[in-house]
Amino acid sequence: MPRNEKNQARELLVSSRAIDRIRAARLWLQSAPRDGEVWVVAPHRHAASELIHGEAGGAGSRFGALALTLDRLATQLAAHGLARRGLAPASSLSMVAIATRAVHRLLESGSAGRFTDVGARPGFPHAVVRTLEELRAA
Repeated sequence: MPRNEKNQARELLVSSRAIDRIRAARLWLQSAPRDGEVWVVAPHRHAASELIHGEAGGAGSRFGALALTLDRLATQLAAHGLARRGLAPASSLSMVAIATRAVHRLLESGSAGRFTDVGARPGFPHAVVRTLEELRAA
């Protein structure tokens, strides 16, 4: 079990049974200081939040707990390196804003092609961003 710079144990549990993974995560979270920084990484932010709030339920508050998905963890880890280079990670909201602006310009210029009919619909920029994220992940 390797130790990090704050001398806290880190471990990796691999199990095909979700109940085993959740039980281990709860035990790990209960062993962490209630006022210490804790990053909980889960497939969905809701799952991480549920673990954090479920563990704290009734037993007081937990401060410094951060619910993350794997892509948000990567963003957190890259933030300092990006900042040193004068860059910032793009959030989903900023990506939707960029897609909205690009679609608007394409529609204005008449260059949207087969997307002319759906381009002006409210959910189209979100769909563009989701598609690009899925392509990037693949």
